[in-house]
Amino acid sequence: ITSDDLENKELIKQTESEFEKMWEDSEILTEEWIKNYEPRHIKSKIERDRQIFTDERYPNIIKPNSMQEEALQNLAKIRSEGKKKALLVSATGTGKTYLSAFDVRESGAKKVLFLVHREQILDDARRSYQNILGPNVKTGKISGTCKDYDANIIFSTIQSMSRKDVIEHFKPNHFEYIICDEAHHATASTYNRIIEHFHPKFLSLIHISEP
Repeated sequence: ITSDDLENKELIKQTESEFEKMWEDSEILTEEWIKNYEPRHIKSKIERDRQIFTDERYPNIIKPNSMQEEALQNLAKIRSEGKKKALLVSATGTGKTYLSAFDVRESGAKKVLFLVHREQILDDARRSYQNILGPNVKTGKISGTCKDYDANIIFSTIQSMSRKDVIEHFKPNHFEYIICDEAHHATASTYNRIIEHFHPKFLSLIHISEP
């Protein structure tokens, strides 16, 4: 038996022990548990996405963190190769909204559409973009009660933007950059209606990978 074998056996033993502890602490998944959990999950998710990554030497200037820097470099490389689509796989709480705002700034796009699946996220995403791009950028919202068609950067639910009366308000080439947040929640009919109508210079799909 080598030292590697002993280390592997010890690792397996520790893993099994940890699993048993987690199993004992687990709860039965019920409809009631999911109903009670969802509001807390949404609230904590919004709070985590509000994280601002700053340079300690310049506390008033928002800077991307190391993960975001690497992602921004990869996105720039994709565009330099003439590609028009990118899939970002991001864990919850890693600053994906700020990452997309940084990339919008890097790309130089003036007309931007940010799509979400829940209306509760719209205002928070809008504030994040204003933190990065500045308060003078004309942002707007399209939802059931708001139609800011003239804004340069529009935040909309997929459901609202996919409506015939809304989507036909925009020409196919109106938006230079489209971000679909949490793309794994997009239903085929509404999502496809938007993608088939618009022809942006760049499309970024964000997929959440839960830790």
